[in-house]
Amino acid sequence: MACRRIRTMSTTFVVSLVVGACAGGEPPADPGRSEVPEAMAAFDSANALWDNPERTGADMEESANLLERAVQLDPDFAMAHVYLAQQDAWIHQNWDRTPERAARSLAAAQKAVALAPDLSEAHAAMGSYYYRIAKDYEQALAHYKHAQELKPGDAAALRMTGYVARRAGRLDDAVALLEEAATLSVDRASAWDLGNTYAMMGRYDEARAAYQEAHDTAPDHWQPPHTLAWLDVDERGDLTALRALLDAAEGGYVGNRWWLAMVDQDWAAAVAAMEAPGADPFSGAYGLTPRGLLRGLAYRRMGDETSARTEFETARQMMEEQVAETPDDPRPYLSLGLALAALGMKDEGIAAGRKGVELLPTQRDALIGPNSQWRLMEIYATAGEPELALAELESILAGPLPGGAPTMGLDPWLYTLADNPRFKELTGTD
Repeated sequence: MACRRIRTMSTTFVVSLVVGACAGGEPPADPGRSEVPEAMAAFDSANALWDNPERTGADMEESANLLERAVQLDPDFAMAHVYLAQQDAWIHQNWDRTPERAARSLAAAQKAVALAPDLSEAHAAMGSYYYRIAKDYEQALAHYKHAQELKPGDAAALRMTGYVARRAGRLDDAVALLEEAATLSVDRASAWDLGNTYAMMGRYDEARAAYQEAHDTAPDHWQPPHTLAWLDVDERGDLTALRALLDAAEGGYVGNRWWLAMVDQDWAAAVAAMEAPGADPFSGAYGLTPRGLLRGLAYRRMGDETSARTEFETARQMMEEQVAETPDDPRPYLSLGLALAALGMKDEGIAAGRKGVELLPTQRDALIGPNSQWRLMEIYATAGEPELALAELESILAGPLPGGAPTMGLDPWLYTLADNPRFKELTGTD
């Protein structure tokens, strides 16, 4: 009997699998399906949560837990292991830096490869672990390239090699790979990430075109309009599109609302922005920011030093607990440093900030490293060290850009540098 092909689909992955009998042998198990109904139901529910563009952090956690349930119910369900490895790697990168999360991602990827060694997505899952968690880019590239060999012409695996090159700071290589992947398949995420790469290189016209393509591909998704608005800030310091975006939105964008209120010197609106529901601290791949830090700066600028110190102390305690829980995560050190500097503990604050940068420098991560340098610049400015802050600013502007110079010129934490001629020259705010 001839082999037949089944195509299983999710917006997270698209898998083309050989599932028929070949050369008279028994039909191989379909790694994208489970014969255990409860495992398949958990798998489908997990994907529905993950594929929702409005998903919350709690939804993502629940999705990963559903995948864990799926593999417990059916340990031979290869694609559930793939998805679990991918999702845990993404969650680890963005907020949960615990060793347990990293270990579960690696174990799931290894199990997927053991169950389906010829499955492209299984090797891509290994690549995701090395890319997002271990920061071992050579290992990540080896797995992604093998994934490409197993599925020639696959845009997803090619795109991931571009992401690895970008993370390693090889931006020209990253653009070439991402552009090549776009000739095979374009979706909102791929066009958006190509735009991010152009923006890191200061190629704003190309970034704008890529973001617009992402918007045209998914006109109802919030992400492209948001990055288009911030691109105007990064390139020209133009707040028009950002104001319009926030005015039109019924809620959300809490950090954006705080930032714009601070730029407008509307300190009461900045404090009010922090009262919106949501997580505390704000958590993402690039930082971990307690609301107390942002409230504290707003209170300080309005002249309420008592409230400011109370908020900074709350932020300090929160980040000290986080450092104790995940001592290898650079993010809490950086926010701890800023809280300490704001409390007048200059040396301790600078030491914490430098520790955060040293844990994951730009040489190891060209996306996170420059953002960590930006926070260190804020620490220096808050600690009353303008020359150190300006030297850090020059270093940031010489490498992969975490944001435009005009955006740095508007940074609420750098208000003490506003009249410094060198700061004005570097940020174009003169």
